Amino acid sequence: MNKDEIVNAALPPSTTALAADETSTSQKDKQKIAGFFDLPNIPIQIPGVPGGNPIEIAKTAVIKEIGEAVGVGSPLLLDQKTAYPDVSDQVKDFHPQKLTITSAEDLQKPLPPGDYSLDVIAYCTQFSIHAPGQGLPYKLAPLMGKQAPAIGALLSRGTLQGIVPATLNADSWRIQAGLPLKQWPSQDQALIHKLIPEYEKGLEGDYLRQIENTYNQYRLVPGIPSFDDMLRQSGAPGKLVLQLRQARQTLADQTISAERLPDLLYEPTGDGLPRLLPPSQDSSPSRWAEIKPGIFARFTVIEGHLGRNLFEFRVTPKTSAAINDNSNLVATKELDKKVLVSEKTGTSATPRDVVCNSNHITYSKEKPAQALIPACVSDAKAAEKEPLPKPASLRIFFEDKDVTDKTQKVIVGQKIELTVSYSASISPESIQKQTWMVPGNTVGGYTPSPTTYSEGKKIPTDFTKSSARFFWITPGKSLEVNYSYELTNGERASAKTFFDIAGPISGYIKRTNSTNKVDIGQCDDEVGFNGECLRFGEKRTLGDISNILGNPVGVAFDGKVTFDDSSLSKEGKLIWVQIVSASIKNVSERKLCQFQGSNLLDAKFPYPESKVSFQDSWWLSSITDSPQVALSTGNEVSTSQFFRMYVMWWSKLPQSIPVPLGFVDWQWSGVALRDISSNNKWKLKSGESDVKLYQASLEYPVWTGTVQDKLKITCSPTN
Repeated sequence: MNKDEIVNAALPPSTTALAADETSTSQKDKQKIAGFFDLPNIPIQIPGVPGGNPIEIAKTAVIKEIGEAVGVGSPLLLDQKTAYPDVSDQVKDFHPQKLTITSAEDLQKPLPPGDYSLDVIAYCTQFSIHAPGQGLPYKLAPLMGKQAPAIGALLSRGTLQGIVPATLNADSWRIQAGLPLKQWPSQDQALIHKLIPEYEKGLEGDYLRQIENTYNQYRLVPGIPSFDDMLRQSGAPGKLVLQLRQARQTLADQTISAERLPDLLYEPTGDGLPRLLPPSQDSSPSRWAEIKPGIFARFTVIEGHLGRNLFEFRVTPKTSAAINDNSNLVATKELDKKVLVSEKTGTSATPRDVVCNSNHITYSKEKPAQALIPACVSDAKAAEKEPLPKPASLRIFFEDKDVTDKTQKVIVGQKIELTVSYSASISPESIQKQTWMVPGNTVGGYTPSPTTYSEGKKIPTDFTKSSARFFWITPGKSLEVNYSYELTNGERASAKTFFDIAGPISGYIKRTNSTNKVDIGQCDDEVGFNGECLRFGEKRTLGDISNILGNPVGVAFDGKVTFDDSSLSKEGKLIWVQIVSASIKNVSERKLCQFQGSNLLDAKFPYPESKVSFQDSWWLSSITDSPQVALSTGNEVSTSQFFRMYVMWWSKLPQSIPVPLGFVDWQWSGVALRDISSNNKWKLKSGESDVKLYQASLEYPVWTGTVQDKLKITCSPTN
């Protein structure tokens, strides 16, 4: 059988392939274990070939990536060793006067030498021990980590502007967990844009995805454990990554209120105390620390997490004239002004510089308890930025209707195309900057369709033109969309509209009647080979009709999506998309034939479903897969196949796109040998399979080719 015959003999709809030609035995053992994996910049070798152990190299690369992500690259670095030294012997006869923040001017008012106290709200960090710190002394330390400036700015500005503390705490945890901003609930994305717009871009990265991408570079190495198993084998860093992934699902859930998040993410405290403590009169103050040259401070727990506590400090005549940089300033016009201090006086302390920019963290001193970030309490909201004027001539249009200041009802995946009109006196050339502010999770488009799916791409949004085309992929209520421009002469204007976005409130994938068995049996008809296959799923022999009568397949999944609006279940459908990476090798006496492919679309778009049903508030769909490799010629056939099955919801609206709900990872591998002593019958040498749990996710399936198009088998001599 020549090469072309091999390629054409047995191809999908699922991940099926014909193992190829035969020839001599002298190089059999050497070639059957040769890896031929295209791994990045590392000389991976298979045991028996000079070089390192590929599994250990893969583990080392993943663990290194974990260390960089959760160590020095951690959004918030918790390290008690960074606490300021104890200088309590330098502070005597402390008699503070109470400071009250009622305006922006109070924050930047220079303080003469003296003793002061401020009420502060304390925010618990996500990865500290969640035990109350009532009655414990605390020690002050600088706030550290890759996202420490963003966290400090969020808590300080939000607290001063009267944002509900539980909401600020939840968003702080989202930053600490590294949850990409686009996966946040829409109202929290809008809050970030309002409070800390300069940090928005820096919150889009996903270091957990980078860790998984590193693993995926090695996923075709024979014998490599699954990603989750590798994390479990990586000790404390891997355990932290697993906890982060689980926490992210909860933090991204738009149906969970900020107040409920702590109870869902963490177990109740062992001592039975609530997280919010009653006021205490006998709480122990922390030791004194010199937090700036000439400024001494201490923190006392009164109510603990999300409650009022006490921050005390002394300003001495030798206080440094150093001022914090702009990264921690409160985002209002008045509060963005630096305090100019005369070098002659030598004093520059302001409430903002000492504590109100939330650049400190506190650790319990005597026993494990909550690590807390203090933020100043304002008795009046800090001044807001002056709003842009909105002339009547600036209007927003949707579907040829003026929707300025009005609310529109749409569905996730529906095409949203907004345009603006403005005064005839304004020419496009005079607009030097224009921006759409669109909260929620959006994409600019998604390319595949049931008739055209050779590749699948997610298109990014572009909110820098006079029109905006995008698709919401998660539901939301009363989302404010804002358009603004700035002219070359400095004139500015803005207009807004509102949207209610309906859509699925939850989805999941459940594994049903299927098997974990890898075996050798009769090929299914669609393989195109009337013989035996190495297959994932129950075997059958020639003439056996048990498979038709319900023999367990390799995998079977039920996907379910629920709605808060029952009409939506009749206006759309649940679809499946499967992406596969596979390696198939056939070793004969003189030839090695192999196929490799990564991130290919399996079957078609959408993946064929076997059963569909729906009721008023939910939609159910079922799919199956029994991948197999034909055993035609050769002495040994091996395969490793990795799948990601996505479940998505697609409305029936024209020009709409599907929206992702989540996915399940699964894999199987097997090796078949021709037994010369048994009339050259094929026998199973080894077989493994693994099906992971469902992960809720907004990740879109993307691919650059299909299995049918990219499945090419190449052969080379073994000697």
